[in-house]
Amino acid sequence: MDSIPGMAVLVDDMRHDVVLDGRTGWVLVAGAAPTSEALLFAEGTVLGIDDAGHFSGLWMKPEFTG
Repeated sequence: MDSIPGMAVLVDDMRHDVVLDGRTGWVLVAGAAPTSEALLFAEGTVLGIDDAGHFSGLWMKPEFTG
């Protein structure tokens, strides 16, 4: 699938846990399966993939300025 700026893709229809690590500032949106691979695709943003190649987690570390 080609990406279009501003498009959204449905990950799945299940709920995801959202966890904030107040000590480090990282936010995790966790899927049901454990992460077997991780991809850093933007500064402070990591996508987790499970063994089947599906979404398993999204780590974000927002930096607020100004």
